[in-house]
Amino acid sequence: MMDIERHLIAFADGSLEPSEFRQALYNDSALERYLREAPAPEYAGGRRGDLYVYLLGLDYADPGDQLDAWGAVCWLLEEKGIPFHPTRRYEEFHRLLLSVQPEWLNIPPEYFARSVLPAAGGRSGQELAGWLRGEVGRRFRFVSEPPKWVQSPAWPIGESGPLVFLGQFTVEHYFHDVACVYVFHCQETDSCTTVIQVA
Repeated sequence: MMDIERHLIAFADGSLEPSEFRQALYNDSALERYLREAPAPEYAGGRRGDLYVYLLGLDYADPGDQLDAWGAVCWLLEEKGIPFHPTRRYEEFHRLLLSVQPEWLNIPPEYFARSVLPAAGGRSGQELAGWLRGEVGRRFRFVSEPPKWVQSPAWPIGESGPLVFLGQFTVEHYFHDVACVYVFHCQETDSCTTVIQVA
């Protein structure tokens, strides 16, 4: 087995941290050549190019991108028939982030990574899940009730964090279909932001 493949297996099985894998992408020319021979995975969202370019474009501090990188490396190892024992920590952590959000939220994983998780301390498991639920409730505030989205949740996040939801109203006979306008307030700038969704 080549050293490059051991490197990939270490990331897939969880013994190589995402930040260390990112460093290897930048510094290991043999790894670069190896990954350039493989295409980007089909789920890459329309990104073209090789696997190396795809992996290099991910943010290894973002839990969502960590999961994508891990999935791509696992896919490559499976394609090449290389045996490995995949960690489940990236999938489990992603499920945790989804489980602590109510249905009216779809918080970007990078917001969790940069603004929420650094304050989590050493919490893990159920303690972390309970703490995250509390943080979500504290950060995503509304005046009387949460938004009732007609499409996917699209809560705006400003420089100082999530805006406060003030309310929504329906607009008929203007757009091609009935629309809802959602009004959010930024307390720091004392300005409002609207989100329009058409049913």
